[in-house]
Amino acid sequence: MSKPRSRILSMLAFAAFVISTSACASASRGGSRERGDLIEVQIINDLIPPRTVTVSVKPAQGGSRTVLGSVAPSQSQTFHYRLGVTGQDYVFTAEDPAREETTSRPVPLSLEDIVVWSLRNNQLELRG
Repeated sequence: MSKPRSRILSMLAFAAFVISTSACASASRGGSRERGDLIEVQIINDLIPPRTVTVSVKPAQGGSRTVLGSVAPSQSQTFHYRLGVTGQDYVFTAEDPAREETTSRPVPLSLEDIVVWSLRNNQLELRG
């Protein structure tokens, strides 16, 4: 076998090894939680009058807002949010097409939490 060809084969074998090792590490990173660093967010859109809302979350101390998605009137929807920093306070916002907002109280989140937010009474509960 020529030297350039053997060098290419060696590099390909090494690349395959690196890729397979990386895949194993990321697959096992989640620990006991199946979804890794994602938390579950359940939104109950029980607003009166009924209206569709777009739900977002952001760190309470400032930072980028992440849109989770929309929830139809009189419906519940479950979203998953990739938690940036555990123990930090986060704020949830529901905005309707008229730009009226409902904003939750700041709440510290950790990976064990399941957030349940009922919009009509602006009641946010952590389960976990």
